[in-house]
Amino acid sequence: MIKQQQIIEYIKKIPPLPNSIKLSLEYLEKGDLQNAAKVAQDDKALSNYLIDLVNKPYFGFKTRVENINQIFGILGIKTAKQILYSYLISTIAPKSWKVFNLTNKEFYKLQSETISNWNKILKYENRDEDWLQSSINFVLLSIFVAEEIFKDNFEDFMIIKQVKEINYDDLLRKFTNMSLLEIAAFISKKWEADKTIISMLKDLSKKDASNKNYGKFVKYMHLLLFYQLSKPEFMKAGLNDFMEFDPNFVEDIFEDFNKIVGTMEIYETSNQT
Repeated sequence: MIKQQQIIEYIKKIPPLPNSIKLSLEYLEKGDLQNAAKVAQDDKALSNYLIDLVNKPYFGFKTRVENINQIFGILGIKTAKQILYSYLISTIAPKSWKVFNLTNKEFYKLQSETISNWNKILKYENRDEDWLQSSINFVLLSIFVAEEIFKDNFEDFMIIKQVKEINYDDLLRKFTNMSLLEIAAFISKKWEADKTIISMLKDLSKKDASNKNYGKFVKYMHLLLFYQLSKPEFMKAGLNDFMEFDPNFVEDIFEDFNKIVGTMEIYETSNQT
């Protein structure tokens, strides 16, 4: 079964922060949207990703936008940073999915919906820090982690599941003493993500909302993740086996979440599993 050394080797194989992303983020840090857009435009894969993502209905553009300068201008600095991190995560997308019955197109739908809802939460809570806005991408990174780590052990996992109902996160902890989100935190560090994002991922893994600056948003992350994964198409893909949802952990923010984003379906789903 999975060993900790396999996790270390997996993290080593993750490529470093690409130069185009690094340069574009540096320009955005300086408030230079024009040069950030130029760097992004010169990277064909990145520019195609930006055009495809921002033209999905969740971003609300009435007409198709294909000019990278225009895209950066409309998005603004904080959202442009968020979407650059979205692209970064897409660079390690599986070529094919075995653990979860997904395609990359379906994952990007999940990604864009989740980003859109996360931004609604931040607006409702009147928080606009760019590190907080970008943090949601690194939570979704843990789905790729689960796919890559378990794909070579999928048959073993299914045998264990027949004996005992267990999710991927609990199984990984059992064999390696590491969680999916902790591994995502290691990758985030390799990609030079803000230190606060890395701390949030570790706290989310432990369901620790004690931090006064971002603790409430750890709860929102937990609830939003399972709200999105409880949608029928993602349950069908097997993402309900991803990790455990804890209704008690998010009880105090649920009413606000319901106003901002969704419905009680996630509770109904959780109670059925």
